[in-house]
Amino acid sequence: MEKIYVSRSSEAVQYPAEDCWYSPSVCYPEYQFECIAKEDNKIYDIIREGLYRLGYDSENYGKKEWNPLGRIIKPGGVILLKPNWVMHENPEEQYHDIDCLVTHPSLIRAVMDYVVIALKGKGKIILADAPMAQCHFDELMQKVHYDKIVEFYAKYGIEVILKDLRGCTFDDNENKLGVNNVTVLEDSEGVIVDVGKMSAFNEYTRKEIDKLKAPKLDPLKMKEHHTVGKHEYSIHRDILEADVIINLPKPKSHRKAGMTACCKNFIGANVRKDLLPHLTYGSKQEHGDAYQKRNILLALSNACNEKYDYYTFRNKNRSAVLFRVLKGFFRRVGMKAAKETFWEGSWYGNDTMWRTISDVDNAIYYANKEGILEGKRCRTVFSVCDMIISGEKEGPLCPSPKRLNTIIMSESHIACIDKFICRYIWFDDLLVKNIDYLMEQEKITTGDMEIVTDEQSYSYSTYPYDEGTRLQAGYGWHGYIELK
Repeated sequence: MEKIYVSRSSEAVQYPAEDCWYSPSVCYPEYQFECIAKEDNKIYDIIREGLYRLGYDSENYGKKEWNPLGRIIKPGGVILLKPNWVMHENPEEQYHDIDCLVTHPSLIRAVMDYVVIALKGKGKIILADAPMAQCHFDELMQKVHYDKIVEFYAKYGIEVILKDLRGCTFDDNENKLGVNNVTVLEDSEGVIVDVGKMSAFNEYTRKEIDKLKAPKLDPLKMKEHHTVGKHEYSIHRDILEADVIINLPKPKSHRKAGMTACCKNFIGANVRKDLLPHLTYGSKQEHGDAYQKRNILLALSNACNEKYDYYTFRNKNRSAVLFRVLKGFFRRVGMKAAKETFWEGSWYGNDTMWRTISDVDNAIYYANKEGILEGKRCRTVFSVCDMIISGEKEGPLCPSPKRLNTIIMSESHIACIDKFICRYIWFDDLLVKNIDYLMEQEKITTGDMEIVTDEQSYSYSTYPYDEGTRLQAGYGWHGYIELK
């Protein structure tokens, strides 16, 4: 049975301040540190309750010996906590809210306490993600106080390795010619994983594969790693060497995928984003999904955009400027001429992003430390979803905050959890195609799902879904993905 814990409070749950390093406000019997917060920490309480409701080490609950994560974490293991650190700021015009953008550190601290208990002083703890190439990593760490977590455990001689998994970054301060400054970092920690026969792109023809695109990244890398019978991704070595991954997504709307939660969060396990297809150039009639209606001017804009990215990554600034101007001109004129509404795959017709998500998720579960897919799961994934404040409308980069006062936890396959989250936020999971694709691979159905709350258990179909948890989709999905 796939058991999923859901906590939704009828009252506003506040994220705790960093003053006491997000410590609990109650000295629980199993708690190992002397630091106790003066203000209530409901986040810690919810996560502790969730571990109990999931049945972890229930015979020792309420005792000093309680070790809920001991069933999946063994002393000496490598444990990687994978939050969502997508960007250092939210450019959304009204709120600029960062709590709806990234995973709050209070959830990380609460889960990490139980990781420490399970490891019993032996093992390795890594806190890591690969955010957007434009993200100012150090600024994000300080702004949202993730550094406080590392600081807290260091006081007790516990090392937490804080890591940026990216192999390529942008300086979004353009040079004097108006071209992005690109920094390609040493890719010594990326392991190439070919998902082979498990790839969701296997039905693509060579012509369609040649049109796969990762926006603002080197187009030659895509062509090098994706071809007929080969679909490769650069997964960080730390991800593959982990015995257990604690998946800590921030569920919200997504322009290209419809929604992002447990499955999409592992896009941040990739060292090189230029190996991640986000869209397929062309219109729907041309077996693409960049836009809806065939138009020669939009096709020219795509071609110029490809040239712009190519020259940008080779520091050919004058050539890059020429193609930047051309791509903008052809796009403006083409959108008007075709009366086109959608662009760059940011709409409900995107048929590429879900395939990339599926491929990466299969790599996470089935690739061994050397990056070779095996016929069995190579690591355990435990998910804790931060939905105290979720993001709606123009997520994932410009979301508007929506308070849901919810935390969802489970050891179930991440597609199974996302199936429930879609229904919970009133989205049609059939349009988030990676969910059923992965569930069918795993032979999981909704009949296998048990939804556990603090009061009772439900099946997927009998859970009392509430209109109060409804999210509004982004522009390209609004009116299509929302359930009536």
